[in-house]
Amino acid sequence: MGPSIIYGDNTANYPMHDYKINPSLSLGYNEQLSHHLDIRATIGFQTLNSGNKVYHQEDDVLAKAVEWGLAGQAKDFLGVATYIDVMPGYNFRPVLSNMVGYPWLYYVGAGVGVMHVNRNDKIVIGINEDREAAYVIREERRSTTAVYFPLRAGISTNLEKDYDIGVEFSALVTTGSAIDGNNIRQKLIGADMLFQVQFIAKVYLNR
Repeated sequence: MGPSIIYGDNTANYPMHDYKINPSLSLGYNEQLSHHLDIRATIGFQTLNSGNKVYHQEDDVLAKAVEWGLAGQAKDFLGVATYIDVMPGYNFRPVLSNMVGYPWLYYVGAGVGVMHVNRNDKIVIGINEDREAAYVIREERRSTTAVYFPLRAGISTNLEKDYDIGVEFSALVTTGSAIDGNNIRQKLIGADMLFQVQFIAKVYLNR
C-alpha cells in the first residue's frame, strides 16, 4: 500500500510538479525458483484523479480543452484501475532457506499484465463566456482495458523470521494512451503509465 500517480495526457503539468497523488494497494504471491530468481503474481488497484483543472477565458489551454471535446476526449476524469500481472524477478543477493543470509535484499523485475480502468470522464462540449469556468461539461461513464508491462524495483529486510518488510517502486507501462480517457498525445512519452511507491509486508508460508 502506498502513494501513486498517473502519467497521462490530461493529468498534470509535470514540469511544475502539478499532479494528484492517490492511494494504491496490491496483493502478491511469490514463488522462489532459485537463490536469485523468483516469479510473482500480483493483483491490485489504484485510484485515479486528473486533478479537475479549471480553465478560464484567458488561458491558452482552453482552446486545447475544446479541441479535445470536439474529438470526444476527456478534459478531466475520476476512476479506478484494477490490474493483474505475472512478473519474473531477480534478487541481487541470494535468498537462502534455513540459513543466515544478508540482512537486506534488493530485487528488480519485469513482466506482463492486464489493466481495466473504470472512469467518470468530463468532456468539454462548448464555451460559456458568462461563467468563471468558461466551458460546458458533459460527464460520461467509460472504461478502458489495456495490456501493460510492470517494472518493479525494491528493497526488503531479511529477518530470518516468518515476515519481512520493505519498500517497492513500480511503473505500470501501458501499450496505449487511453486509460485517462484521452488519446490525443500531449506528453513526451506516448504511453500512459501508473507510478507507485508501496510499503510492503511479506508473510512466508513455508520458510
